[in-house]
Amino acid sequence: YTKRSRVNGSGVLFTTQGTSPQEGQLNASRLPFTTTVDVKLDRTIDLKWGKGEDDDKKEATLNVYIQALNVLNAQNIIGVYAATGNPSDDGFLAASYQQPYIVNQIDETSFRDLYTAKLYSGRNFALPRRIRLGIQLNF
Repeated sequence: YTKRSRVNGSGVLFTTQGTSPQEGQLNASRLPFTTTVDVKLDRTIDLKWGKGEDDDKKEATLNVYIQALNVLNAQNIIGVYAATGNPSDDGFLAASYQQPYIVNQIDETSFRDLYTAKLYSGRNFALPRRIRLGIQLNF
């Protein structure tokens, strides 16, 4: 990602500032290391049905599987806010030059709470552990 020197309010629909000045080179900053472990266990069963000889019977295979994605339930960071490098805080609420904008809201406390909730939306983190159970019929 490209580091920015000023907070511009990523969670605000209409910000008080324009585009923040770039700090350093384009895409020079790096995200933290991520790791994901996925596991899939499956069993294939041969199926035959119909009357008569083995040559006349219809055949199919049934595959039953269980798949676990992100087995370790790692909280992988896939995005950060450019001004702070943090996935859950863009620095807007703490920035001194943004305080007049925050104070002038209808309800300052409510604005701060809702803004914080928007930042914790989870979009900067990879999906948590998921487990899938499936059946596949091939004929």
